[in-house]
Amino acid sequence: MGLGLVVAMFTVWKFGQAYSVFETAATFVLSTAITTVLGLLLVRADTVRHRVHAGQPVGVLSRLFFGAGIRSLFAWLIVLLIVGFPLAIWLGTMTSSMPAG
Repeated sequence: MGLGLVVAMFTVWKFGQAYSVFETAATFVLSTAITTVLGLLLVRADTVRHRVHAGQPVGVLSRLFFGAGIRSLFAWLIVLLIVGFPLAIWLGTMTSSMPAG
């Protein structure tokens, strides 16, 4: 969370003149939210690894995404591709009529 606030403050300080009040607020809220979610995922991964090594029961999806080593990396890659390609296509169609720059 702290890292998100630092990044948001630097971004607003560096490019603040180009942002509206709404964009500034969105920068603070979203950067903090994203870093908080990423931190929670790291905590979940650590918890799953400890439970697997201790022999305690772990859910199938938790084990697949956080406790299966290289297979977890491939599972995240597949999810990223499934979510990322439609998102990229959607954003591309929204911005295709606007020139870059």
